[in-house]
Amino acid sequence: MTREIVREEPLSLASISALPKPIAADEYKDRLLKYIPADVIAIYITLTSITAATSRSGHQWWLAWIVFATIAVCTPFYMRSVGGISDINQIVVGTLAFVIWAASLGAPFDVDHIGWWDPVIPALLLPFYTFLIPLTDRSFTPGSPGTQAHLRG
Repeated sequence: MTREIVREEPLSLASISALPKPIAADEYKDRLLKYIPADVIAIYITLTSITAATSRSGHQWWLAWIVFATIAVCTPFYMRSVGGISDINQIVVGTLAFVIWAASLGAPFDVDHIGWWDPVIPALLLPFYTFLIPLTDRSFTPGSPGTQAHLRG
């Protein structure tokens, strides 16, 4: 299974001769899983755990920000090169999913010097964002095979 979402597209004469065999469109759950960059989130959790363990004095809170910023900037490039994703919509949605996941996990946002930070906001935003992801998919429409499979259970 590739990381890029496979959508149903109308076939043209040129596309029929170019395809060696038909590729089935991803179902709802497969599309949803492909939008969330689990490998990026896993490395972020690992690195923030390391920075938390090594900076107990509180003087190195900036390490958590460096980890967050570096991964946030690298995520689109990682998704494109390692994940093989060429769909810009999927890259943007996946990168934003990482940012929301990171915020919901706390660090680096949960440090004392950010007085406005409320951890409840990203905790509520995460399930809503995950719920709304299919709306960003141009090919996700009622009646498509992925939708029907999801509705059947």
